[in-house]
Amino acid sequence: MDLKHKTALKSIDYIKCSLYSVPCIIGLIISQQSWSKSDDKTIIVYADEAMPYMSTTAKTYTVIDTSQPKYQYASDALDLLKKTPGLSLSGIGSTNGQTLNMRGYERSGVLITIDGIRQDIDAETITGTFLDPIYIKKIIAIQGSNSLQHGSGALGGTIALKTVNARDLLAPEQSHGAILTLSHSRNDQGYQYGSLLFGKTHHVDGLMALSRRKKGSSRLSDSSIPYNKEDIHNLLAKGNWMITPSYMISAQLRYYQNDGIQLKNPEVVEPSKYKNSRYDRNTSQYDIQLTQKIYPLQAENWLIDWDLYYSKVTIEQKPIDEIKRSLFSISKHDEEKRSLISKGSKITNYFIWDHDQFATHHFNIGSEFNQQQQQANEQADFFPPATLRNIAVWLEDEIRLNTLPITFSIGTRYSNYRNDSDRYDSNQDSQWTSRGAVSFTPTHWLELFSSYAEGYRTPSLNEIYNDSKHFARNYFKPNPNLQPERNQTIEYGVSLRFDNKLLTNDRLQWRAAVFDTKATNYIKTEVYGIIPPLGKTISINTPSVVIHGIDSSLNYTTP
Repeated sequence: MDLKHKTALKSIDYIKCSLYSVPCIIGLIISQQSWSKSDDKTIIVYADEAMPYMSTTAKTYTVIDTSQPKYQYASDALDLLKKTPGLSLSGIGSTNGQTLNMRGYERSGVLITIDGIRQDIDAETITGTFLDPIYIKKIIAIQGSNSLQHGSGALGGTIALKTVNARDLLAPEQSHGAILTLSHSRNDQGYQYGSLLFGKTHHVDGLMALSRRKKGSSRLSDSSIPYNKEDIHNLLAKGNWMITPSYMISAQLRYYQNDGIQLKNPEVVEPSKYKNSRYDRNTSQYDIQLTQKIYPLQAENWLIDWDLYYSKVTIEQKPIDEIKRSLFSISKHDEEKRSLISKGSKITNYFIWDHDQFATHHFNIGSEFNQQQQQANEQADFFPPATLRNIAVWLEDEIRLNTLPITFSIGTRYSNYRNDSDRYDSNQDSQWTSRGAVSFTPTHWLELFSSYAEGYRTPSLNEIYNDSKHFARNYFKPNPNLQPERNQTIEYGVSLRFDNKLLTNDRLQWRAAVFDTKATNYIKTEVYGIIPPLGKTISINTPSVVIHGIDSSLNYTTP
């Protein structure tokens, strides 16, 4: 898709409006009681546990509670995002080929995390979010630039997935339990079964979950049925131990394996004039995460959160003989193998500083180190072996005035990254990204807000170092001088909330936001000719791109 078509998708011509059962705005409209002194000494968890310690001042976001019946039929993680305001999905039903669009940005400009771990696998059309939907407790979809809290990639928005734990499944008086799951999908002729075992004591809780899911070919809206066959196994193990009242440690292991026969390009049925042949593709991912929560001096208004993580995604594939087309007729071609290894550490220091007469400050101070390494054999294209290192520090302060219903949020982030390859020059740069926002709530049912936010995206290793064959007589050309993409977004809007109008404890909410984004050094891919030396494909920077539009949502809930 060229720049003109992308820009058309980003224009103001469409307005996203939808009715959905999960409240689209939770906690964003600050009630009269939130200004009382009784709340000042409580640790505030912004939005949801999926993204703690985050200021939500003047942000447009949706919280998805996956326990709702309409989400029980999702066959992969991104299926849970269907009908989410301001977000669209594309693909042909294959887990490895689903992608999304948010505020004019495709997958590369939307950051996806699972319990805080970035999901950055990028092998052109072979991508995905590898987690069974039955393990997801909640999803928070935040629209707009969000690099202050999340760093590179959060240009169009952020999707944060939060996995379930034992205490989510047990009532306060219960100590243990089990769940068995079984489902069938008619559209893709698939089925799923699994089990969850969980328990808790006063200081410890744990969960062990296993599942298997099979997916077949789905019928698309144009009546086509692109070939797809997947056999997916999942494992999730989690535990939390409150060692002392001021110290808790948590550990988590996730494993995903998908053995399938899929199209070479799992995003489309037939790409242009080239045949989209079938491949035997094996996708696996395992994540290990260790989290420590420290409450210094057992203070309720001070929390230190420290995450250590390691993640490895591996995709192996080889073409299937086109005559027999069965699992046992694999051709003699060498197997392609790609691996992405991510490891890092993130420390967040969150505390509240209360001025009795003026304002309450909610500080978020943190630092992060992340390293990603791409590994591939000689047969694997679109995935050059290279390494990316990223270091960042940030400061954010949400200021709640004690005498007026006004909230300010200001913050800045410094990031330094370096890309390295054995065959080409290194790429290094530094970025400052900042955000400022204000929210005014004159009554309990009205909120006016405005914000200015900056975002950036580090060029992917694939965009910088890819030198593989693109198509006949055309090869990718590396571009070590590719610059990071940046944007600046101005957003303003209004939110209305009415309670107890038709039924007791019902709620009607409407929210609208107008945004105007200017992107600089916008990264795009250009194709030049088919005959050498003109036959090349290269990623370049476009000086300026403008994106503007409206996000609007209407929500009505009953008890």
